[in-house]
Amino acid sequence: MPIQERPFKPPNVGYSRPVSAASSYMLGARRQSDYDSVYQLWRQSGTASIYEDFPDESTAAFPDHRRSSSAMDLEKIEQYRAGGLDPKAPKPMKAQQQNLYKAEAGAKGPKDYRAVGLAKYGKGKDQRMSPKKKLLILFAVALVICLLTVAVVVPITQILLKEDRPNRSGAASNANGSDQGSGTPGTASNGPQDPVTQQEIAVWGTNGSVIDLGNGNNFTYINNFGGRWASQPLNNTAQAQNYTPPLDQEFDYARNRMLGVNLGGWLVTEPFIVPALYEPYANTSNPVLDEFSLSQRYISEGGADNLRQKMTEHYDTFITEQDFASIAAAGLNWVRLPIGFWAFETYANEPYLEGVSWNYVLKAIQWARKYGLRINLDLHAVPGSQNAYNHSGRVGFINFLQGLMGRANGDRTLDYIRQVTQFISQPEIRNVVPMFSVINEPYAITIGQSALQSWYSQLYSTLRAITGTGAGNGPYITIHDGFLPLNSWQGFLSGGDRIAWDTHPYLCFGPQNTDPWDVQILKPCQQFRPLLDNARANMGVAMGGEISLAINDCGLFLNGVRDGTRYDGTYSGPAAGNYPRMGSCQQFNDYENYSDEMKLGLRRFALTSMDSLRDFFFWTWKIGNSVSTGKPTAPMWSYSLGLQQGWMPTNPMVESSGACAAQASRLGTSVPMATWGSAFQSWQTGRAGSYSPNTAANPYPPQSLVSANTPVSLMPSYTATKSFTPVPAPTLSVTATGAGQPTAAPTIGSVFRPDLNSPVYTEISGCNYPSDQYNLGGYSASGWPCSG
Repeated sequence: MPIQERPFKPPNVGYSRPVSAASSYMLGARRQSDYDSVYQLWRQSGTASIYEDFPDESTAAFPDHRRSSSAMDLEKIEQYRAGGLDPKAPKPMKAQQQNLYKAEAGAKGPKDYRAVGLAKYGKGKDQRMSPKKKLLILFAVALVICLLTVAVVVPITQILLKEDRPNRSGAASNANGSDQGSGTPGTASNGPQDPVTQQEIAVWGTNGSVIDLGNGNNFTYINNFGGRWASQPLNNTAQAQNYTPPLDQEFDYARNRMLGVNLGGWLVTEPFIVPALYEPYANTSNPVLDEFSLSQRYISEGGADNLRQKMTEHYDTFITEQDFASIAAAGLNWVRLPIGFWAFETYANEPYLEGVSWNYVLKAIQWARKYGLRINLDLHAVPGSQNAYNHSGRVGFINFLQGLMGRANGDRTLDYIRQVTQFISQPEIRNVVPMFSVINEPYAITIGQSALQSWYSQLYSTLRAITGTGAGNGPYITIHDGFLPLNSWQGFLSGGDRIAWDTHPYLCFGPQNTDPWDVQILKPCQQFRPLLDNARANMGVAMGGEISLAINDCGLFLNGVRDGTRYDGTYSGPAAGNYPRMGSCQQFNDYENYSDEMKLGLRRFALTSMDSLRDFFFWTWKIGNSVSTGKPTAPMWSYSLGLQQGWMPTNPMVESSGACAAQASRLGTSVPMATWGSAFQSWQTGRAGSYSPNTAANPYPPQSLVSANTPVSLMPSYTATKSFTPVPAPTLSVTATGAGQPTAAPTIGSVFRPDLNSPVYTEISGCNYPSDQYNLGGYSASGWPCSG
């Protein structure tokens, strides 16, 4: 059984559980429980602990709250509360303690230890008092009992009523053993503590704590991996799991694993991930195929307001804060967040909803920070399209670094990447977003590797001129292999600061097969591990940025709207005749009737994929329901559905480690073993004294582009004369953790190094540009070069 680290349990300082105002203030120990009051009586008595000379970890860190210095202390307290403490039990007291003891209890000493520390509140019981004083004491005791009753009954009432209103409990310790509180984990609450006049909102917690969403709803945080959440702005103490560094500590890419999941279909829609958006138009004479045509259809149905309403509803509901908590609870520690260029800007002939999705990028950063997750930000769609896939914005065209508008779209994309980098490189953001996948799946087979190398060289020089070099200075720059062999990039930008490499090793889009599960589960071990091991040994940090459980291409709209599937012989895409029918997709799409054998096969395939890649991002966290079936219709692509249905591992870190070797042993065969030495070169992780990538070997812009019979110098271009516009910064708010607490919120800027805000590209007034940014049919680019 794997060893589980003890979950983080902050000290009992600043806890926001109900307190007894009477007992706590009588002792001058604010914000403490009645148990604390008893403890303070014991400590103020001068009676020594048998472990007085051996403070533990909590004593060293919190000298005023020696809560765990002695198990016997706790025994004394319980005896004190019961009224049966033996006066002969403690060890002999030091002289100064004896003097204090006598001063408070009289020369003869008290008759029992309960008098210690109480002398200042009244005479000992061995002294006579008047009936009037006795009456006053009885009245005071009755008053204390009333106050204690209120302190206990009111919180219980609040708990019983929590279903009827937002949870406001700041209980330090719930009945199930969870911790949560109104102060920063490990510290007291910010600011002075006033008497409790209202229930408090917890702003951090551990497994079993209740999270108030601030909208009338709450949920219970479940994390069995020692995770903790922290909600106050810019608080980086959250930790996804005990095996993942909290956000205020550096992530070690050689020692720690990236166990990630994509948030596909959220801010860049895909038909197979959110089929309900596309199904209403699938069987029309003009079907909606991608977000470009979906946006056009929404505008045609109700104008720009309808587009905004439809897309905002999708953004609000498809991924929520609770998904981020669930991702951490699933044992995952990273999310890859795909975004489209329309998060920043659109041109007049681009129908996408401009700017709104950036607000949800900010939400994602906030939620990731709260639950200790790190973000690999992924520019999934760029102007003109980089791969002609529907998830690039528009299907069927490539005009990024290709064709007459290739250079112009390359320049424009560089500007958007610069905007993002200047935002995420700020100290307040960089711990949450330490990685930037600068362009998803550029189709190098069509664009050409030389053009991409030229553009990447320019991008590297531009970004590192802004961020500087070395660990913590800007994000890792992640480059996708462009569907070329990963080792074909070996040596490119060698010596550059923190270049990471990404490959998407899907098995489902080529020739189909009916191999049994015992054959399927070893394929990742045989194919993925050598690929990634070689990349880590020779190129640096490397990952499988997208993987799935799909062993075939079954799934509604997986290949595209109305494109069918290879496996069942209905595929109508490129080279359709090369894929003979293998069988029905029903057995793979109908997850509610999966056999135990099917679930076991999927689980083993998941584990060997994770093990062979080591660092991975599953595609994707969630598949939306189909309108026609009311359930997901591409189940092998949904991590969350796999958890619900029992075929995804619930402890991916432990269960995937050694999975390839275990399955090979079970089957009596062998698979390639890991060869990477578990260490990176200094320049690959930002530890070098200097960096020297050979960017001059690939000047930008390139002299020529594929599919354009015109020199780049004569192609349409933009001019860098427009003022730099930073991306919007978030508006932060502080949760008031109790009466009288400060609510002033910190602020975040939009730009790292504003002195480097050079102008950005824009159209040259009076020059000839295409009316369609994607379809250049009929565009002649006459009049270029053009100066306006």
